[in-house]
Amino acid sequence: MWHELHQNNEQLIEALYDSVACPERLHDFVTDFSKRQNQMSAGLLILNKGQRPRLVIESKYPLQDVDNYIDNFLSQDVRVQALLNQSTLASYDQREYISDEVFSNTPFYRDFLSRMNLFYSAGIRVIHDPNTTVLMGASVPRSEGGVDPTIVEQMLQLRPHIERAIRLGQQLHFKMALNEVLCHCLACWDIGIALLDVDAVVQFANPAFERMLNQSSNLRCHDQHLQFRESSLNSRFKTTVSKLARTERAALLDESAAYLVARRDGNMFYQLVLMSLPKGAAIDTQGVLVMLSDPSYQLEGRMEIAGRLYGFTRSEKQVAERILAGQTPNDIALSLTVARSTVVSHLKKLFRKTGTNRQADLTRLLLHLPAISSEQAARLGVVEDEKGLDSGD
Repeated sequence: MWHELHQNNEQLIEALYDSVACPERLHDFVTDFSKRQNQMSAGLLILNKGQRPRLVIESKYPLQDVDNYIDNFLSQDVRVQALLNQSTLASYDQREYISDEVFSNTPFYRDFLSRMNLFYSAGIRVIHDPNTTVLMGASVPRSEGGVDPTIVEQMLQLRPHIERAIRLGQQLHFKMALNEVLCHCLACWDIGIALLDVDAVVQFANPAFERMLNQSSNLRCHDQHLQFRESSLNSRFKTTVSKLARTERAALLDESAAYLVARRDGNMFYQLVLMSLPKGAAIDTQGVLVMLSDPSYQLEGRMEIAGRLYGFTRSEKQVAERILAGQTPNDIALSLTVARSTVVSHLKKLFRKTGTNRQADLTRLLLHLPAISSEQAARLGVVEDEKGLDSGD
């Protein structure tokens, strides 16, 4: 019997697993299951903690009826409550048969099921944990008086597949949400990200990467290929991309996996790093991850975080920015047109606020702070001086 049921349910199972990537396919699964029995109706009720209940029922029912059931009748459905109230793990195969006399007096029956002329036959609990409950049920017209017991057996045989498909769908939803969060974080940090194939053809590039690429004087995208303008440098770059695309280890210590990218405005070079993709990455081909960052931007972004964490004033932030850029107190005094003693005074305050004693320690601390975009920095704000740097001693 099991083998026969398994063969009969092959198409059902295929539609079920298709629903992991396309949740609408659950309707196909339920409708096809219903068609296998004469005049039977079937449905899946999915209850996720903190979310609106979801009822997947065969396609012939209007969405308004489904919404009415969820909004008005779910708590009155004694069939559902019978399955929800089971406490033991083995109770997912509990068969609930409710007579017409017991059920017909409930408001749910009078307002909803009587219009459908249905008689409840059986249901199983597929999943029941603190966060997710999934029930599967089947009904038939009252004139039929009941259903073949093999319907319950079929539901039980499908139960592990339904559970696995629901779990896979939840994992996929979580990964998609996580990807959105990571993309948002990358946008905040203003890091350029691109994906190259083994021939250095650009498969994907985020807006930050495209912006920095357009501002570069020696790196370009030509016929979809990422390449350096200087031929010998580009030859080494292509060799490195090809090598990394075929390995499972990111060769971060290999000097050929990191490059300086010149800018049209003559400011500090962009930094480009190549990394091989980890084993099992969800792509269809070999590839290389490219990260492009702007060190001058990172200095700027870190100061906004430092100002927030340590309460830097605007004057102290200006001094800290220049310390991080490698300037001496004399250089800072000249660039800000103030006395050296003023810079030293602000530097002492920076030491006190950060718990450091030397410029090297202060620089190390600032370098370990994350960088954020100017837009995010504006939302954070910093403690401001009303007068700015004092130009006197």
